[in-house]
Amino acid sequence: MASDRDPGASSEAEANADFAGMDEVLAAFTHAHAALPEEGASKLSACDDEVARATALFQRFWTEQVATQVLPPEARELLGPFERYRWCFEHVRCCMIFGYLLCQAPREFRGFSVYLKRYWLCVREVLGTPVHNPPLSAERQDFLTLVRALSEAYRPALAD
Repeated sequence: MASDRDPGASSEAEANADFAGMDEVLAAFTHAHAALPEEGASKLSACDDEVARATALFQRFWTEQVATQVLPPEARELLGPFERYRWCFEHVRCCMIFGYLLCQAPREFRGFSVYLKRYWLCVREVLGTPVHNPPLSAERQDFLTLVRALSEAYRPALAD
């Protein structure tokens, strides 16, 4: 007797189970964007507010469980316990936040630099080498190296 089941249905169900949290991710993005004030792209809220919203958004769905689910079994076995690669998990969150913030609205060089500094601080914290207050000379040079690289990347946009 032939089955009425679609042969692709079980693999689709398995794929959906792998990303069971995707509905929550989409709901979190929808909620975050619904909470944004009705402002034009040129009127941005304060940097601190944007960073706080982005952090809350990504902490909600970029969890240990999600990070573990997106890794193939071979990678999980190779990496071992989550605590061994927690720093990497946190670094990925910094990258997501930075990318998300940059894509929210057009950024001029100065605005981009502000978010670059936030990203740099985030990564330094995650790596266990937080920046001193005030920054040490070597830390200032480290950040200035990033700003110089940003200015080189940004230069073609200024020519337009």
